[in-house]
Amino acid sequence: MHENLVWYLKDTWLVFKWNLVRFWVDQNLHFGNRATSRVEGAHSVVKGYLQVSTGNLNRVLDRIQLMLINKIAEHNSELDMARQRVLHNINIPIFAELIRKVTSFALRKILIQY
Repeated sequence: MHENLVWYLKDTWLVFKWNLVRFWVDQNLHFGNRATSRVEGAHSVVKGYLQVSTGNLNRVLDRIQLMLINKIAEHNSELDMARQRVLHNINIPIFAELIRKVTSFALRKILIQY
């Protein structure tokens, strides 16, 4: 009995497995990220800040707050550096007022649409 069910599922439905998974994944906002490696990386960062697995809730909250403060500072620093970097192919007159206010990545996207 179970063997027939397994064969039915395998032959009838599992051929569509990627479509089924994509349907369920696309029910949530994920910005095109369908891999778990980013989540695993974030989990590793949190574990690094916590340092031990046995701590009270107050210590955990303090460590997570410290991690978030550091990550925000790191992000802002990287964003400032990206704004200061001006590539030659986007250093054009139509972007004169945007240079050093918007990242080169964003300017390239604007140029593609222009």
